[in-house]
Amino acid sequence: MTDQPQDPGEQSARAPQKSEQQIFDEQVAHASARAVLILGGIGIFAALVMSTIALVNSTGSSSTKTVTVTAATTAEPATPALTGNALGRQLFVSGDPGTGVISCGSCHTMKAAGTTATVGPNLDKELTADPASATLESIVNPNKEIATGYPADVMPKNYGSALTKVQLDALTQYVYQSTNLKAKKQAAGSAATAG
Repeated sequence: MTDQPQDPGEQSARAPQKSEQQIFDEQVAHASARAVLILGGIGIFAALVMSTIALVNSTGSSSTKTVTVTAATTAEPATPALTGNALGRQLFVSGDPGTGVISCGSCHTMKAAGTTATVGPNLDKELTADPASATLESIVNPNKEIATGYPADVMPKNYGSALTKVQLDALTQYVYQSTNLKAKKQAAGSAATAG
């Protein structure tokens, strides 16, 4: 026998032929692998969507607590604590992260505070004739009287327990004096006579 190069067509003819069952099994294995990859991708996508929804929901949750840690400094004197309308405005615009109280302005429009949110009622329209006691009641018991067109249980219920009496009084007076027409008229008259 001589060593002659074999014809490539002759080699493939000698290679074992796959049976129809083997071909079918390979196709099923490939299809199964593709299905697993597709389902895995869908699962990852679903997990990302659910995580995003949970994150969005948790940022609006009234039970979220923010802990603020401050470093002691000796170089600068402490900033004096805000009082009166300055404290009320700060609480309305920024809330109190130390107690978990979110800002009123994140949900309500009020011209004096420069807020334009629409999750809750426009306080410049809703509180024009309410006495200060009704404003306080709206803050500490938000579901007692709900403005038309707004659902219950949207406003956090922790203001009465999380804020100190001084903070509650300052917030109430700030909102009252900023929205009540009679109070605004009196403030304008006092400013005119003082000036």
